Amino acid sequence: MTKPYDDFELKHVIELTVYKNDLVKEFETSENYYEAIFEHTGAATVIIEEDTTISLANSEFEKLSGYSREEIEGKKSWTEFIPEADQEKMKEYHRLRRIDPTLAPLNYDFRFVDREGVVKNIHLDIGMIPGTQKSVGSLLDITELKQFQEALAKSEKKFRSALDNMMEGCQIIGYDWTYLYVNDAVSRQGHFNKEELLGHTMMEMYPGIEDTELFAVLRRCMGERVSDHFDNKFIYPDGKTAWFELSIHPVSEGIFILSIDITERMKTQEEIMIKNTLLEEKIKKEQERLQRKG
Repeated sequence: MTKPYDDFELKHVIELTVYKNDLVKEFETSENYYEAIFEHTGAATVIIEEDTTISLANSEFEKLSGYSREEIEGKKSWTEFIPEADQEKMKEYHRLRRIDPTLAPLNYDFRFVDREGVVKNIHLDIGMIPGTQKSVGSLLDITELKQFQEALAKSEKKFRSALDNMMEGCQIIGYDWTYLYVNDAVSRQGHFNKEELLGHTMMEMYPGIEDTELFAVLRRCMGERVSDHFDNKFIYPDGKTAWFELSIHPVSEGIFILSIDITERMKTQEEIMIKNTLLEEKIKKEQERLQRKG
């Protein structure tokens, strides 16, 4: 026959039972909390075992892979989603991470193959779960970003090629007056090759330019972020001169200068002016002669 509890023992049993129930509730609450985070993190997330098996996957990973959790959890290795050419490197990361987490990268980009064989570009953040041989990985699909970057790079290459081959001079001057970009036309106009100009300041290449009216306009365009358009007579260090039609515009890197060599045009205009002056003088003299005769 069981001995009945006395009041003290009964109180202890009740307190212990309540305590256990509280612990269970706390554990369940904690477990639900972390499950909710895992499920609603916003990124495809998986827990990976030492043998490469995916033991847990959230709904975002289902969407990314094209497989259901029932098909993934405890059945699939992460290696099944990796192109063969990339597997050796990533398997080595997996091995090293379990020896010493600092030996493998915490994040990197890789290619991922889904159920339909579509290759996606993925950014991975991964780390070990303390006290275990499990790792947790968060996968972000950056395929569209990669495609945009590639398209942008192609566009920039085309744009740069167009600028490089323009008849007009194109140059970008940084806020510190350093040549950031010059095309072939600027090289011809400036009497320096591109390698000599790039990375150097205007003041280094053309001593005294900071005291010219041209530089005053450049400084205003740079500081006030305004555009300007004018003709300028440029004097080279060797004393030679040339005329340029300049269009200056503020850009994120500093200022953009478009220059057209109008030296021949200005010479022609000057010759026409001289001829007109001579003709006017000749007409004036002829009129004076006729007046004296009359």
